[in-house]
Amino acid sequence: MNYFDIEVIKTDNEIVKSSINGIPIWISQDKNLKETEGIRRLSYPHYHDEIEFLYIDKGQLKLICQDTEHILNEGETVFINSRVVHETFGIDPYLCTSLIQFKLFDYLDDIGKNMARFINLNELSLFKFKTGLKETEEINSIITQIVAEYKSKSLAHELYIKGMVYNLIGLLARYNLIKYNSLMPTSSESERLFTIIDYIDKNYSEKITLDYLASLVNLNSEYLCRLFKKTIGSTIGDYINFVRISKAEKLLSTTNKTISEISMDTGFASVSYFNRVFKCYKKCSPSAYKKIKFAQL
Repeated sequence: MNYFDIEVIKTDNEIVKSSINGIPIWISQDKNLKETEGIRRLSYPHYHDEIEFLYIDKGQLKLICQDTEHILNEGETVFINSRVVHETFGIDPYLCTSLIQFKLFDYLDDIGKNMARFINLNELSLFKFKTGLKETEEINSIITQIVAEYKSKSLAHELYIKGMVYNLIGLLARYNLIKYNSLMPTSSESERLFTIIDYIDKNYSEKITLDYLASLVNLNSEYLCRLFKKTIGSTIGDYINFVRISKAEKLLSTTNKTISEISMDTGFASVSYFNRVFKCYKKCSPSAYKKIKFAQL
């Protein structure tokens, strides 16, 4: 795999490898010009915090995502959401792919970061842009331009690439592949919602009741539920579960704690309930997830 020169930068207390100075994005192009026989593995089951675009410049590729097999042909692109388990295999002996990965939240402003906490809750884990569609042509054009700008190193290529990343995010929102809520609450409502979100993020391991959350912001519990659903796009209960599962993911991939310990640390009433909710969100059990490699990009 032909990875370009890499700089390591720090964002949000996490080390992110970047292909471009000061811009958190990973760009690579894999060209196999040597003929090989049969199917060859390109990557083992893994996941990462970055969202991923994989464009098939030439040849054919097999992708397995959450136990489902997908065949990608020349001219097609696949979008893989953050922390979705996947693996890839080369089918064509002269396979050529372009890969772009970045953390979505690195490109959102302060409002977006707070209003889009659900970015992986209800969205598709994977979406295949098939040939012949308008959206596929748009996505492929942007990916091709990003790779070309990076390889050319033309004047101000960094700004061009950063702008095109925003174009990618805009297209994902337009095609409903990531959540975009244009219904902005009033400033007072925003403050109340941020208070609720902040409390849940800091106290996810404790018992959290709707009545207590409503009392924190001096709102009727029924009104708070409607406001939260309208603005965030999901119920408060779903958000609490989402936060707890997100925290559990981190513990599963970075610690040696048992499933029972992680269940308790993330606020679930029982291991069985934790297992059930985790599988609902991640399409695999916590124990299976723990065995899968976390890709440090």
